[in-house]
Amino acid sequence: MNERIQQLAEQAREKKFDYRAREGESHYIYVLNEEKFAKLVVRECVDTAFHRGHPDLEFLLKHFGVEE
Repeated sequence: MNERIQQLAEQAREKKFDYRAREGESHYIYVLNEEKFAKLVVRECVDTAFHRGHPDLEFLLKHFGVEE
């Protein structure tokens, strides 16, 4: 997997309490927040395109529902 994608996935991970854990095991797990990950990827694409000279990419943020 691309290193940048891995970094974005790491940013989108959240610590959750694991109710299924047995005694003596960690009660927390890290899960990927899929919505947050998708928004981070869209934002990265828009930022990259903007820096390459594509003006007015706000419509992409709106299309994917990414807050500005």
